[in-house]
Amino acid sequence: MAVLFVSCEQKDKLTANSMILKIDAPGYSYADSTLTMSANSTISVRAVIKDIRGKDINKSVIWSIADSSLASFSSTKSKETELTSNGTSGSTDITLTCEGMQVTATLKIS
Repeated sequence: MAVLFVSCEQKDKLTANSMILKIDAPGYSYADSTLTMSANSTISVRAVIKDIRGKDINKSVIWSIADSSLASFSSTKSKETELTSNGTSGSTDITLTCEGMQVTATLKIS
């Protein structure tokens, strides 16, 4: 699985450390922050949450998709989930949220 290189940092209110949030998924293009998948397919996606030192930290997450007619998550509150396309080609945004911090990527289904 390749790490989706859309990330951001924010001061964690509880620890005053920076937090790094990334989406881990196959089919990601680093050049344009796009995740590509085939129609009628399923891929695994995983939230990667680290402190500034690179240590994994345990935080709650929420996955969302702008157009649920194109794809859906098997679980919107699990760090590891499945993203299933609904058989229609198109483009929409997927967003991973953790403690007010968001990472968004464009999902292209072909």
